[in-house]
Amino acid sequence: MPYDSQFQKESGLLKKYTGLRAEVRKMENEQGMLGEQERLTLAQKQQEFDALRENFVDKLDAEYAAWEQDQFQYRQQALAKDANDKAMKNAKSTNEIAEIREKRRQKQIKEDKKKASSDDTRHGFYKVVAVGVKFARWISGSDREERETTEEPTYQVNLKQEFERMAALAEKAINEGKDLEFEEKYGAYYRELGQKYAEAMDNKTLETATFAMRFSANQVSNVNGGTKPNATRYAQDGSKWLLKTNHSCIGAAAPNASLMTVAGYKVQKLVHPETAIEAIETKSAGQGTVSMQRMVDNVLSPAKGEVVDLFRFSRTPDALTWEEKSQVQQLAPQILREHTTDWLLANFDTKGENFIVSKKPNGSLQLRGIDKEAGGRAILDAGAQHMSKDYQRFDQDTVYNQLFRQYAAGMMDLDLHAVEAQVLRVEQCSDEEYLKIFEKYIDQQKRDRPDDALQIEKNLLRRKQTLRMEYRRFFGELVRERIKNIEGDRPDEAQALREKYFKTGEVFLFENDTAQSMKQERALAARLKEEEGAALEKKVEQADKKDEKAYNRRHALYDFSKGFVMGFKKFAQKLGFGAITEEEEERTVSITASDYAFENKDISAREALKRDGVLAGGNGGAGDDAAQVLRTADGGIVTKQTNVHGGKLIVDKALPENVMQQIEQTRSRFAAWKEQSLAAAQGQTVEERRAQMEAQMRAQLEELRMIHDEEIFLGGTKPMSQYIANDGSQWLAKQAVNCMGYAKPSGAHLTAVGANVQMLVDRKTAVQAFVGKTQKHGLVSFQRRLANVEQHKRDAQGNIIERKLDLFKFSRHPELATQKTVKDVEALMPQILREHVTDWVLCNFDTKGENFVITINEQGERVLHGIDKEAAFNKIDDPNAQVMSTTYKPHANNTLYNVVFEKFANAEMDFDLREVVEPAQKIIAMDDNEYLAAFEPYLNYLREEKGDEKADSVREKILARKTTLQETYVTFFTQLIERRCAEVHPDEAAELREKYLDGSGRFKFASPPPPAAEV
Repeated sequence: MPYDSQFQKESGLLKKYTGLRAEVRKMENEQGMLGEQERLTLAQKQQEFDALRENFVDKLDAEYAAWEQDQFQYRQQALAKDANDKAMKNAKSTNEIAEIREKRRQKQIKEDKKKASSDDTRHGFYKVVAVGVKFARWISGSDREERETTEEPTYQVNLKQEFERMAALAEKAINEGKDLEFEEKYGAYYRELGQKYAEAMDNKTLETATFAMRFSANQVSNVNGGTKPNATRYAQDGSKWLLKTNHSCIGAAAPNASLMTVAGYKVQKLVHPETAIEAIETKSAGQGTVSMQRMVDNVLSPAKGEVVDLFRFSRTPDALTWEEKSQVQQLAPQILREHTTDWLLANFDTKGENFIVSKKPNGSLQLRGIDKEAGGRAILDAGAQHMSKDYQRFDQDTVYNQLFRQYAAGMMDLDLHAVEAQVLRVEQCSDEEYLKIFEKYIDQQKRDRPDDALQIEKNLLRRKQTLRMEYRRFFGELVRERIKNIEGDRPDEAQALREKYFKTGEVFLFENDTAQSMKQERALAARLKEEEGAALEKKVEQADKKDEKAYNRRHALYDFSKGFVMGFKKFAQKLGFGAITEEEEERTVSITASDYAFENKDISAREALKRDGVLAGGNGGAGDDAAQVLRTADGGIVTKQTNVHGGKLIVDKALPENVMQQIEQTRSRFAAWKEQSLAAAQGQTVEERRAQMEAQMRAQLEELRMIHDEEIFLGGTKPMSQYIANDGSQWLAKQAVNCMGYAKPSGAHLTAVGANVQMLVDRKTAVQAFVGKTQKHGLVSFQRRLANVEQHKRDAQGNIIERKLDLFKFSRHPELATQKTVKDVEALMPQILREHVTDWVLCNFDTKGENFVITINEQGERVLHGIDKEAAFNKIDDPNAQVMSTTYKPHANNTLYNVVFEKFANAEMDFDLREVVEPAQKIIAMDDNEYLAAFEPYLNYLREEKGDEKADSVREKILARKTTLQETYVTFFTQLIERRCAEVHPDEAAELREKYLDGSGRFKFASPPPPAAEV
């Protein structure tokens, strides 16, 4: 019968067997703690287990277990990697599988022997080199401290605790009739200890007294393995200690060895006191500073077959038999526990040789990690800053790497929640107390590596501070990989893993996690990132330089193309081809008087109005160094223009007197309106009078005429000129060409349409624009220049003391944003959501951070304005552009909207999605014909250029985006919220769903409630 059919037939027996085997093993491990009834139950279970074994387990272990292991090899490697894999893939019987498995195991055994031989060769080489290095150090005198040391090792213990411990041992020996044995072993030591204890009692110094425990002379070491000379010594209390000198494997001085050994013990004691191996730093005659480690009793020998060889497991795990792997599985929980210690120490010298296994009195196995001298060596390595199952610092792979790979493959089991016990102990230790563990080690680094010492200290502390976060990230990856590997064959187990570790989301959860603790964890992550300010600044600087190079390369191509194309155009015009006549020029637009009277008036008119008390406490949003119209001594006007985007300073020539006359007329007209309002006021407030004046002016149209121009550079790719209107307001004229210099008349029309839509969404922040023509440049878009644009704050010397909010930098490198930047963007999110409405209905995806300008209003608040809508409707026929997402970006740069929505979904930013409802409702509530009127100039252009069919098609799609606006936001925001819920604690997810979703689990399209009134 084919094996798989036989397995299916016996699957019920298999399930019963495997469950019972696990239960029995667990009870065997804990039998020292079982009561009488539980021991009877264990005996019954063992009998049932033995009966099953007789009938089934031999066949199962020989065939099914081998088949299960090799099935994983099929999935994880290319199945046709070698002839054995191909043969195994086609095998149909258990005999074939067993034969192939045995061939593979023999191959791994040969590889293991080869690696062991290589280790022996390398260690032999180390010993030879060590002799030469020792001789060189003797010749140079660099071993002077070692040769001149005459002290013998001592060990300071608490006198009271030690006396009480020995007294308890003496009492026990007497009760058991072993007093002679006790006298022989500890008599002299106990009497000396008692004398010191009595003296301390008499002197009333017992609470602070210590006792220097002495060690005996060197004994021949019986410790196998390792590359360094060592010796064993006995302490006065009869305990056995391992002495290791401060040398590397090749005999060079290694002062960090004893320091990290002691630090390793202290971290072990913090993480899991029961298995900490006590270590001290002391001096030994002729050897200088050394480390002494208390040796463990009843250590089992892998060489004698008393316990599985973890060194073989870390080298070639596939060479182990199924029984050996079962022993590794038995030790796996303790290996996982030890991982916390080594991670905190940045110790990656964790091959199997650096673990020992002993037997407890109850017969169960106890694992401990040893040899922490290599701790800290990888503390500055980039690859060592995050947990991984693949990082390997030394020539031998680690036990942890192999264990985590086996777990991810579905070949071994681990309770990943168990690590939280160690995490909690570490978290309960303050940062100050934790750093004391490494105090001597850090002081040594300040002497040896002064340039790196501060970063070493930070990295050591960071491992403690981020321990839970790092386990959460790493374990999440492991569990996801395990689920992927087993869900085809063991779907129930895969589902159980999801429920256990992810609950209802995608983030790994510990058992004691709460919504509040995870919020605090996110805040901690942000704070720690902020503390790395210097490193972050360096990364930002590197990113800026890289972006600048790419920008310059791209724009050099654009500039070359524009120079060629537009030069050819001028040449053609001189020859009389396509020349623009003066009659075709058009520089005027009619707007309501209120659109400029409060926003764009010249500074002299503004100041007069302020004096008149009409504009209370401010300048109405107009005028600063970014855009001022100043009166000159000769009656003309100069415009002082500081480039909004960091360009050059431009000072225009004086304007003609007729400009002044027109400005005066504007001021006179405004004064007349003011007088009318005051006359009708009858007790009105300033705000009421202003509202009345604005209503009067809105009913009147004012013709703006551009009367002056100057070439200007404000960044970007399009040639521009600066104009001043007859009311003193400043405007930018952008030529209707693309970045390569070719004509693009649609750009001018779309700029004007973008302004129209902005006026529909929010009149106050709209950037006015209209289509015009100039004699010099032909078709252009005139766009009002914004005043009071946010600038860097500088001190008297011109040094930047506070940077402006750079949305372009934020959208390019959100991962490098400081916490302050993130908070500033969060504060701006209601306005970003408002602008998103405009850009969505315009089908505009050229919304990088550069296409937003921030101004500062009278109250010192940031006001956001969207600019540059020339790319609107470019993707109106693209199916991907009809669905809101965080990934669609048809242009070179990512969009600001993609970045903020992605950060919301990942729980990296907090803002209220409901802020989009009010601006969106303005569009939704509009009459279709009234709405389409805003797009009419562009649609007329399409009819002239591409025909009625194209214009009608675009018109229908424009209207469709309005008609489906609410449903589009509901669908997209529902997805965002569910994504965020998957990244946070279930309790927080429940709060999010309650806040945002309706009974059917969809986004509630309703404005946020007003803030509660203050009591």
